[in-house]
Amino acid sequence: MAISANKRHDVFMKTFYHCAYCGKILSDTDDLTIDHKNPKAKGGKDDIDNLFGCCRSCNQMKADSNVSEFRKQLIDAAKISNNAYSYYLYSFANPPCEVSL
Repeated sequence: MAISANKRHDVFMKTFYHCAYCGKILSDTDDLTIDHKNPKAKGGKDDIDNLFGCCRSCNQMKADSNVSEFRKQLIDAAKISNNAYSYYLYSFANPPCEVSL
């Protein structure tokens, strides 16, 4: 089932048109994707509480993982890489305070 234009707008407004994972500003319409907090492959629904906007790269990396599984992937990737982007993703996956997505 397709997500309506109104619901898509509401989903992107939840994060003010920023990727829910890496924080990238989502200004390019080719980069706007909707992700399921609890993936559809694992029983997730199209409810607004289960949806948020993210960039295409993060959505593809997350695949059918849930948020905690994806954060673990980011942490593991940052541990074996020594570049600034991996550190940035690691810091997102380990916020100084609890972030509710």
